[in-house]
Amino acid sequence: MSELQKNFIILYNGREGSSAIVSALSAQKGVNVPLFEHLDKYNFELTNTPKDYPQALDDVFSTGVYSGPNKNSHEMKPQDPGERVLTTGFKWRIAGDIRDVAKIMRKHNVTVFLLLRRDFLSMTCSSYVHKYGNKLQSDIEIPPHPQFSGGSDAREAAHKLEQMNQQAFKLVKPFFLKSAFNVKATRNRQVGKARQLARAGVPVRLVYYEDFDGQQEAFITNFLGQIGVDITKTYNPYCGFNKVHKTPVSERIKGIDRMADTWLFKYFKREYEDAVKEITKYAEP
Repeated sequence: MSELQKNFIILYNGREGSSAIVSALSAQKGVNVPLFEHLDKYNFELTNTPKDYPQALDDVFSTGVYSGPNKNSHEMKPQDPGERVLTTGFKWRIAGDIRDVAKIMRKHNVTVFLLLRRDFLSMTCSSYVHKYGNKLQSDIEIPPHPQFSGGSDAREAAHKLEQMNQQAFKLVKPFFLKSAFNVKATRNRQVGKARQLARAGVPVRLVYYEDFDGQQEAFITNFLGQIGVDITKTYNPYCGFNKVHKTPVSERIKGIDRMADTWLFKYFKREYEDAVKEITKYAEP
């Protein structure tokens, strides 16, 4: 691969559209997405140790191919044979010794895009329903990852998604506040990773779920433009995922307004927003 090629990693957490984003990126001309969640700790460390991350990362960026077990990659659109690769990247909950993986990132000219969600209430509601959805209603069975549960029957999959999109959920205060705490705690952990990466000389940029959700083409075009890949004339609207909750979850949780007005929720929200502000200190403009 060319030494001048710029590559990318999306540092993500759940409930922020990362699967749809990398699926959309994989459809663009010259963009190689060789893996899905294969390097995430819960997959990778089944057969490897944390010390193996740098070598695995080096192998992927050196070859453009992931040689480990092939799981959950059917939503990624493979590049056409013979097509020139302009950038290689994927999403990853960055793990292992940050100093060691940062060396590999610098070697392969990697920019880390930290994926965030601006709206704390929406993020908390999504996390709440994802974690406790089957305890909050008894009308339908909600799978852990409904975006992966379509099966081969497109009409059946669409029907299930529509059912989930219309489902109302009751509010259980301890569950909801635990979700809010976990959301803000996760964002706080990202502060540390952003700081370590920036100090190690790895470029960090911020991208937001709401921007992708609002205008996919503009988001993908701008994302790739930041690493020197111009798709303004070749944009492909493909995305291998359907949006699960087209009607905001926050509109379908009974009593959510009262909960959002409590002092503890407001405290978690301030902590979350402070963490986002702290992260911006380490990101490039």
